[in-house]
Amino acid sequence: MKFASKIVLALGIVCFLMMYAGCKKHKDEPVPFTDQQLDLLNKAVWKVTAVTLGGVDKMSDSTTNLSRNDTPPVIVQYAVTATNLNMSFSFTGNGYTNRTANVTGDWIFTFGH
Repeated sequence: MKFASKIVLALGIVCFLMMYAGCKKHKDEPVPFTDQQLDLLNKAVWKVTAVTLGGVDKMSDSTTNLSRNDTPPVIVQYAVTATNLNMSFSFTGNGYTNRTANVTGDWIFTFGH
């Protein structure tokens, strides 16, 4: 019986080692791109450094009255680095009463810290 129990124990150890050796090592999951971008956005206070409409400087005209309600829907494109945030969109809607010429076109907002 002693011999049989030694064989069973040895087979158990061999099976355990084979199962353990077959396990893949856990590697750190890569941080998703969106999480990297959110981390960049959260690391600083962002201030408007430039505003353009169709390539024309609108910094003094637009930074006090910017509101976004998506009527009509507007797709905003974002680009962020460690020091700059650019938001760009094109507004082609009817605009606002007496303000259509002031809001229609390609806007770029640049933020820095």
